[in-house]
Amino acid sequence: MDIPLRGGRYFTEQDAPGALPVAIINERFAGQYFPKADLLGKRIKWGRDASAPAAWLTIVGIIGDVKSWNLAMPATPEVYAPLRQDPRSFSWILIRTESADPTSVAPAFRAAVRALDRDQPVNQLQTMDRVLHETMTLPRMMANLMAIFAAIALAMAALGIYGVVAYSVAQRTHEIGVRMALGVGTPDVVCLILRQALWMVGISLGIGVPGAAALMKVLQSILFGVGARDPLTFVLVPLALGAIGVAASYIPARRATQVDPVVALRWE
Repeated sequence: MDIPLRGGRYFTEQDAPGALPVAIINERFAGQYFPKADLLGKRIKWGRDASAPAAWLTIVGIIGDVKSWNLAMPATPEVYAPLRQDPRSFSWILIRTESADPTSVAPAFRAAVRALDRDQPVNQLQTMDRVLHETMTLPRMMANLMAIFAAIALAMAALGIYGVVAYSVAQRTHEIGVRMALGVGTPDVVCLILRQALWMVGISLGIGVPGAAALMKVLQSILFGVGARDPLTFVLVPLALGAIGVAASYIPARRATQVDPVVALRWE
C-alpha cells in the first residue's frame, strides 16, 4: 500500500506464532504517547479482545499515518500486529493489480479463495476508488447543497443590485437628462452610474469578506484538501462578485443613456 517506513522494519516471515510478539505503530501513536523518545525495542501492552489478557508487544517499526476511516478526519493513533501472531476471524484483504480494470481480477480472487476453503465467504468486493467515493459521499452531498444555495444567493444578489441601480437611475432621470443636455457624453454617464454602483458593491464586499472569514470554521468539517481560509478562494470569489455587480449595474446604466434628453428634462 506504499505506507512509508519511518524507522525500524516491516513485518517479516520470522514474525510467526511462538516468536516474540511484535508491533508496528504509526507516527501519530508515537508522537502522542512517546514524544521525543527512541521507540524501537520498547514494549507496549495491547489487547483488542476484552476476554483475553493484554499482551506485551515489542515495537519493531514506525510507519507514516494513514486515514483508515475517513479522508476528512485526522489520522488516529494505530498499532499494527502480524496476522499470524494475532489472527482475526474477520479481515479485509487488499489486492494490488496493474490491470486498467481492477474488477477484472475479481473472478481469479474468488477462485483462489475457493481453492483454499470452499466455505469461506467473500463479500463486499470493491475497488479502492469505490471505497473512497463512498467515504466522501456525505461531504460531497453537503458541498453540492451548499453550492446550490450559493448559486441561488448569487442570483438574488445580482437581481438585488440590478433592482437598486435601476431604481436609482429612474429617480435620477431628470439629472441625467440635464447632464446629457449640457453635453456630457454617454461613456461619462455610464461611468458615473457604475462608480456609484461599485461603491455599493465595495461596501458589501468589505462587510461580507470578513464575515465569511469569521464563519469559515463552520465549513471546516466538510472541506478536504483545502484550508478553511484558502487564499485563492478569498481572492477569486470577491473578484467574481465584483464582476457580477458590474454586469448587473451596466444594464440600467446603459439604458439611462438611451433616454431622450428632452423627455428626461420633463421627467418628474
